Amino acid sequence: MLDLLPKLSHRWHLLVMLWRRDVQASYVQNRLGFLWVLLNPLFLVVLYSYVFSTVMSVRTQAQDAHYSYAVFLMSGMVAYLALQEAVMSALACLNEKKTLLIKSVFPADILPINSVLLSVVGELATVLVLLAWVGYESRQAYWSWLCLPVLMAA
Repeated sequence: MLDLLPKLSHRWHLLVMLWRRDVQASYVQNRLGFLWVLLNPLFLVVLYSYVFSTVMSVRTQAQDAHYSYAVFLMSGMVAYLALQEAVMSALACLNEKKTLLIKSVFPADILPINSVLLSVVGELATVLVLLAWVGYESRQAYWSWLCLPVLMAA
């Protein structure tokens, strides 16, 4: 990992250019665009919260607490969905871009980093939705929420 940082500093412009191109391409292909990044986790949370709280009648301590079951569920799903998307996209990126690697001299170590950075965009949008939802339910904001970007970077 430490030997990757000096290589990455020399290829920073390439990584930024590739990231911008992939962000634009991924949201232009989808009809809903960037809105899908916000709606997809919300659909999952609504579905899971309906199934677990209504159909299966799962009772947790979160239902007795200050927040709803959906916030409890979404706070766990944010980390899971981010990790799942980052790992799956990093594993598939070399196979998806094999023509770029075969036909030209291209640093292959940039591609997994780019795919993980792309998944960070979706994670940030999901975290913003979660914070808005928690702020709506609790009617207040906390200073500890400012530590969230530091935790996400780790």
